[in-house]
Order: sequence, then structure tokens, then C-alpha cells
Amino acid sequence: VNIRGNLRMRGDLKVLGGNQAQINVDGDVDLGGSVEGIDKLCATGNVVLGSNITVGTVCANGDLTVGGSGSVTTAIVKGNVEMSGTASITANGNVTLSGGSAHADSISTKGNVSITGGAAYARVIQSESNVVWSGSSSVTTSIRANGNVSFSADSAATDIAAGGIGFHFRQGMALLVVESEHQEVVLGQLLLGIPEKAQGNYPAGPEGGRAG
Repeated sequence: VNIRGNLRMRGDLKVLGGNQAQINVDGDVDLGGSVEGIDKLCATGNVVLGSNITVGTVCANGDLTVGGSGSVTTAIVKGNVEMSGTASITANGNVTLSGGSAHADSISTKGNVSITGGAAYARVIQSESNVVWSGSSSVTTSIRANGNVSFSADSAATDIAAGGIGFHFRQGMALLVVESEHQEVVLGQLLLGIPEKAQGNYPAGPEGGRAG
């Protein structure tokens, strides 16, 4: 189905056609209520999906917003992504996962990644910018970023590599990632505790000083 102009739908809708159920929109898309059965949804503008929306693949030239328990199998987005539901995400812009039901099997983006609130998580993150994770999820995670990584979840099984500075904050501890280009870090204003480098243990430096 090809639609010229914006698409806004509310109510209960089940789309038939299996993997042939594809909708192309020359404009913005706003879906609310309960919608299922769409295999692929593409828009030249922004896409907003409500909490009871299930879509196989979403491709958008603008931004993507998925609320509540909304579910997208694969999201390919040129703009930003704000997710309270679920998806595997490829984006050019910033990606934000917020709320306890938000999760992604993978995130690959040129922008920043922010994961906040409750049990929100992503299993694999690849970012050309920065990653900030302040949720409480204990899911095993791999993070690769060209910028800085700030990680404060409860997971002990986390693999972090940062082009800037990478921290793993957990119970007063910090892990300075070996792959980081920065081999020293100011700890005094960040936390009290003993920083652990990936190879060997080093005592914390004085406030305003450095470790290592």
C-alpha cells in the first residue's frame, strides 16, 4: 500500500497479507490503539507508534518513537529514536531507551545512546559517539563506542570498549577500559572506592588526582 501524505490511525486494526503487508507513506506516520499484522512500514517523515502497536520492520527518514509495550522487530532510522518498547535499532541520530519495558537486542548508531529507568537494557551497543547507561538492568551487555561510556547498571558481565573514557560503576567500583585511548582518569570527584583496571589492581589517587 502506498500513501501520499501523512497517515494517522486509531482503534483496533489487524492487517492481513503476511510478509506482503507493507505500507509506504510519503509523510509522517502516527499509529495508536491496537495495530498488528504490518510486516514493513516505511515513511519519508517521522514515525510514532503507540503502546499496543506491533510492526516487523520500520524504516524512517525522520525520527522514530515507540511507546509503552510497542514492538518493532527491526528499526532503520535516519533520525533519532526514542523507545519505551522493544526493537533492534540502526540509526544515524541519538537513541534513547527509557522505562522498565524498553529493550533492544542491538543498537548501532552514529549518535549518542542513552539508557535510563528501571530495567531498560540493550544487549549489544555500537555507537560512533557516547553511551550513558543509568538503568538498573543486570543483563549481560557489550558496549563499543568511539566516545565516552558511562555505565552504572548492576551487571557484572559487561564488556566495554571506549575511544574516550569508559567507566563501569558498580557498588562503588570503577573499571577503566583497557581499549580506551586514555590510560589515566581523575577519580576524586567521581566516586569513592578502588578502581580496577582490566590488568592488575591500582590504588585510588587523591581527590583531584589520578589512578594508575
